[in-house]
Amino acid sequence: MTTRTLAVGLLGALLTTAPLLAQTPIGQPPADDSQAGTVLDPNLRSVDFGVRLNDVDGDEARFNRYRDNRTGPLLQGFRWTSETDARLWRVEADNVGYRDQRFGASVEQFGRFKGWFEYNQIPYEQDYSTRTPFSVVNNTTVTVDDALQSAIGSGQATLNPAVEAFASPFELRMKRDITTLGGQYQLNRHTDINFALISTGRKGNQPWGSSFGMASTFEVPAPVQTRNTEIAANVEWANKKAMFKAGYDGSLFNSETESLTFDNPLRLTNASNASSLGRLSRWPSSTMHTVSATGSVALPAKSRVIAYVAQSAMTSDAQILPWTVNPGITTVPPLERTAVDADADVTTVLLRFNSRPANWVWLNASFRSYDMNNKTPVFHYDQKISYDTTLVNSPGDKSHPYSFNRQTTELDASFTPWRNGAFRIGYVREDIDRTNRIFDTTSEDSFRIGYDWTSNRYVTVRAGYLTQKRRGDGFDVSILEGYSEQPGLRHADLSNRDRDQAQFVVTFLPADSVSFNVNGSVGEDDRTMDGDFGLRSQDFSTIGFGVDFSPGDAFTMGASYLFETFSSLETSRTASPPPDPTFFDARRNWNDDIEEDVSTVNAYFEAPKLFGKLDFGVNYDYTKADTSFVYSVVANSTLPTPAQLNPVYNDWTQARVTTAYWLRRNLSLGLTYMYDQFGVNDWALGTQTLDRLAHSNTFLLMNYGWENYTAHTVWLKATYLW
Repeated sequence: MTTRTLAVGLLGALLTTAPLLAQTPIGQPPADDSQAGTVLDPNLRSVDFGVRLNDVDGDEARFNRYRDNRTGPLLQGFRWTSETDARLWRVEADNVGYRDQRFGASVEQFGRFKGWFEYNQIPYEQDYSTRTPFSVVNNTTVTVDDALQSAIGSGQATLNPAVEAFASPFELRMKRDITTLGGQYQLNRHTDINFALISTGRKGNQPWGSSFGMASTFEVPAPVQTRNTEIAANVEWANKKAMFKAGYDGSLFNSETESLTFDNPLRLTNASNASSLGRLSRWPSSTMHTVSATGSVALPAKSRVIAYVAQSAMTSDAQILPWTVNPGITTVPPLERTAVDADADVTTVLLRFNSRPANWVWLNASFRSYDMNNKTPVFHYDQKISYDTTLVNSPGDKSHPYSFNRQTTELDASFTPWRNGAFRIGYVREDIDRTNRIFDTTSEDSFRIGYDWTSNRYVTVRAGYLTQKRRGDGFDVSILEGYSEQPGLRHADLSNRDRDQAQFVVTFLPADSVSFNVNGSVGEDDRTMDGDFGLRSQDFSTIGFGVDFSPGDAFTMGASYLFETFSSLETSRTASPPPDPTFFDARRNWNDDIEEDVSTVNAYFEAPKLFGKLDFGVNYDYTKADTSFVYSVVANSTLPTPAQLNPVYNDWTQARVTTAYWLRRNLSLGLTYMYDQFGVNDWALGTQTLDRLAHSNTFLLMNYGWENYTAHTVWLKATYLW
């Protein structure tokens, strides 16, 4: 029997056996059976257990991307609470034994102590059909079979057919686990001591591009094993007029995969002009320690002033990799030092003033400063090894530690001249000073206005408009020239920009049981006032509709639709670096115009205690995105006519039917059926492009991509409350 047949049969059995009994309150089990008594709260003590059945056709890893829906027995949920006049205990568990399991516990002694614990797993399932000739030796090394290297290096084979004989299946996945501990101890009526620890680990493998120059790039299954431990402790004193808090925050990041050494599939031996090994650096271990103080004082006229100041120290002693891993190179420049010795101080300041001098006016003013002073010593070098093959002279070269100071001033006011509406106005000024960027400083002015009409019984309105203007100063073209970039290039995060946005939400309430809403927004970015290359403009617009209907306890239903459009224009030039004359040839310019349309549909129907004992619900979600890329050249272009790419799309559909039949006031049998479908057509990661592992001797891939799937899932569940 297939999953779909089983689902339909069990659903029919539940529907046909439901007796016609009186309704009970929403979200509660019935209390009118032979076990008369107080209606039980499912949040206090309950257990959900049963079995899950899956039928997946297509990309099963995509279906399980951030979850674990495998077939098998299931302890879906467990809740236990014990409460007395003095103390509360709570224990929880979800999806026990699966990759997305969660456990939690808390205890509270009223008026004295709170403590909590949670362990949560989040999987990332990327692909189950991946194949690769690389083998993971340890956290920092991946290799290929010597026979493959020898056959290709000696000219007896090429990578394209040879790799198929050496490639092995490899499930590409990663797991994140998060452990949280926390507590609060109340010393007295006004003073609390707080503590929290969050430990986040990542372990698994991910595709990583390894290169031996521009001519060959290979994907390898790079190991990932990191853990970040965050610690927070503070003491807080407060009364009705004032508050003070002093605290410590620490972040300790440890990486077992700070570097990656990988084999070159094309050769087994080393020479001065070719390497059988490659090596690159990855995430370094680091620490951050912060001490802070926060204070707040109530002032006359319903006003309050708040101040926060913090000092942070960031360090890293990660090792600097030697210039090359190729033993065939006999002359290797020495390193000025062997460790990064990274050191940066961060000073954070926040000042805020709130006031409501009259019932019809509210005022807010704040100032924020974030100053990151990078004290890492400059790393000097006069020679380096390029591509593990070539000794290059680069006299006077050095590293460029990055620092910045961001200061933000914000003013807001709200006026309510009459009962039904409030006017909002605001101004924000942001100034950022940077080192080693093409602009020394950027300044951005933002103005916003809005109107809220929320007190009317039948109509509510929220509308707002935002305009921003960002300008850079101190342009340094030598930074671009140092990397052989076009002098007209502008980076998207600090290029000159004008932005305008507007949005609204209108809700109609013709009756207590029904509501309608309409929402929309429009916005545009203009970046054409400076520079020639990079992101030139962005535009977006949205329009949405929704309805909700709830005539009483019998049922609730609703639906919504949202249509979004996004577009952007980017300009570039195809040219070689100077002194090639094409570098300055405007006839080699080209544009990329990207358009994306997204439609989203949601609908639901819920009927608690249908026929007295049957909970019934239906949910439907659908999203479709269509994207096009249009390439164009200038009128007198010397470039060939661009070959246009096919439009790409992806759509996702999920429909869920949930039932629960209450045999007793503390026992129910449930059936849930879910239809899940994902469709995609993309030239970048689709089978039309990634049709084999190896492409000549140039590219070696891992056979992962974007594929369709259709899944049918059934949960058979019993819920017991006590």
